[in-house]
Amino acid sequence: MLTFLIMIQNTLKIHGILARLRKARIDKGLKIVELARLIGVAEDIVINWEKRSVKPKEKNLIIIKKSGIVCSKFP
Repeated sequence: MLTFLIMIQNTLKIHGILARLRKARIDKGLKIVELARLIGVAEDIVINWEKRSVKPKEKNLIIIKKSGIVCSKFP
């Protein structure tokens, strides 16, 4: 049961991260393809992140954070 609750908590955290990423992209006037190029992933990957069908790999979260696209409170 505890493992299940931890999984749910992690999923909700990732969804929050992805929502902030999408908002930041829109606020900065970036198209999906531009964001994808900035962080070095395929456009389809960003689309899937925004649909929440795929979560970013740890290395991509680090690249996103270093890029300055999202505020400093980003994980």
